Amino acid sequence: MYQLDPFYQHWLNRPAAGVFRLDDIAPSEFRRTEYFLTYYTGLGLHDELMCFFSSNTEATLAFSLGFYQPPQHSDGRLLSDRITYLFPLLQALLQKHHWQSSSTVTGAGSVSGEFLDERLSEREHQVVRLFLQGHSAVAIADQLCISPGTVKNHRKNIYGKLAINSQAELFQLFLCQLGVE
Repeated sequence: MYQLDPFYQHWLNRPAAGVFRLDDIAPSEFRRTEYFLTYYTGLGLHDELMCFFSSNTEATLAFSLGFYQPPQHSDGRLLSDRITYLFPLLQALLQKHHWQSSSTVTGAGSVSGEFLDERLSEREHQVVRLFLQGHSAVAIADQLCISPGTVKNHRKNIYGKLAINSQAELFQLFLCQLGVE
């Protein structure tokens, strides 16, 4: 579903570092779409703010701030304005803290390099890359022409070999390889 996300589409069409509000980048009537009703409403989100940080290479790091309640202020842009004001400082801090130019995430949201761990088989590397791209077990199964059960077995083996218990921990390992801690 991430491919329907307005922030993802915004990045694909206009890749630029900055702070973006959902209402500023989403198409008109977005709040009536199936995606909004399924994803945002399902999570209980009222609004979202996205920060895209770019290095001097083609890598981008995105931070999403989700809001579960409408702003209590009459000006819903207050937080957005504050984060926009702080954005250059946050960008500089990310770059100062070893955000490596050898990053393997491309602007199109795919993982083009290897998840570097010799304990994993070639197929497990493929599964990891697809999970890191946001694919579900069913989507990975379709893409690799295997059953969803086989994907789940690969995931179990990957977690065991890496001594982790969740996709969040897998993503953290990936970020550590990029030098983002």
